[in-house]
Amino acid sequence: MKLLEISFDNIGIFEKGFNFDLIASDRVLDEDQVYNIYNSIYSQNVVAVTGSNASGKTSLLKLLRIAFKIVVDNAGLDDVDLPEGIIRDGTIMSVVFFNRDSFFKLVSTIGTEEKLGQRKYCFKEEIIYEKKKSEIKSKGSIKNFDKIVLKRSQVEKQKDSFLKSQDSIVSKYSENKLFYDDTIRATNLNIYYNRGNDIMPFVNLFDNSIEYIKSNKDECEIKFKNNDQIIVAKTPETDEYLSSGTIKGSNIFYTIAFIMRTGGYLVIDEIENHIQKKLVQIIIGLFTDKDINKNGATLIFFFFYSEILDNIERKDNIYVLRRDQDFVSNVIKYSDFVDRNDIKKSEVLLSNYIEGTSPNYERINTVKELLCKLVNI
Repeated sequence: MKLLEISFDNIGIFEKGFNFDLIASDRVLDEDQVYNIYNSIYSQNVVAVTGSNASGKTSLLKLLRIAFKIVVDNAGLDDVDLPEGIIRDGTIMSVVFFNRDSFFKLVSTIGTEEKLGQRKYCFKEEIIYEKKKSEIKSKGSIKNFDKIVLKRSQVEKQKDSFLKSQDSIVSKYSENKLFYDDTIRATNLNIYYNRGNDIMPFVNLFDNSIEYIKSNKDECEIKFKNNDQIIVAKTPETDEYLSSGTIKGSNIFYTIAFIMRTGGYLVIDEIENHIQKKLVQIIIGLFTDKDINKNGATLIFFFFYSEILDNIERKDNIYVLRRDQDFVSNVIKYSDFVDRNDIKKSEVLLSNYIEGTSPNYERINTVKELLCKLVNI
């Protein structure tokens, strides 16, 4: 199964909605960068997302997580962290995915209901459309669906229906064989995962002074090279002995193995946080290496420092968040604004060529003037 497009409408910070496309829209010259699904349709192996502060990156990350958890993990609305104030009564989530030789589109309308005095989210209506792959003649064909194969309202009317209001009907057409993971909770909280000693090459890539780490549910046993002392620490306290980069990096590499085994999805928030540039390049490169990423696993990463983009060869797999003059967040595709691929993408963003991607020159000067006044008081 492959997810190809995620979109939300009638939603908080993104008042105009947004569309997050995982299909390669530009011409494919190097198949290491993408994964072939059918004929000329390819999914991206790497997707990069950037934006200035307060542009909506965290909200976008959480919304993508909702779509992945529902479609990939068949999770219910009670099982995902729905962001308060963003999901509204009447928010529409649409997901296009490929499975069992067909393309499907799930359109879910999310609402609220009162249960035992508590306000809960529920699915008000859902529709699943299908298109056989033989009907797909071009990339544009995936955008238009007209054959309805299942409606939630019809399922709920059946006498033997046990469908809960928080559970999606998509489970009938999706397969729970992919592995999805994200680092949302680990962005500001770094804990070493519990596992054996067979992944030390991952650890030593970040800290070669560690001889071994043995862990269980409650504690970690750590031994450094050229030191006879064995440290035993409670699992939440490993950050006192291991650097943040070692913990985050080894966790990510360990997860990548599971993601690539199934052709799944890994979403990393602030990829450059605690990890040096060269290792970030290595992580990105793993997903564009066909000898390793044989099943077309996808890395979606969020970042601040635009220099990371200079390692991305394609331009149709880059998304930029910005706020317009009405302070409404927008999700835009880099390739819709920039045709050329022979200039540094970092320079495009830092120059504010795509307006709203770099701090305003006048605001910077205002800050400088204020600092001058405060310093000279």
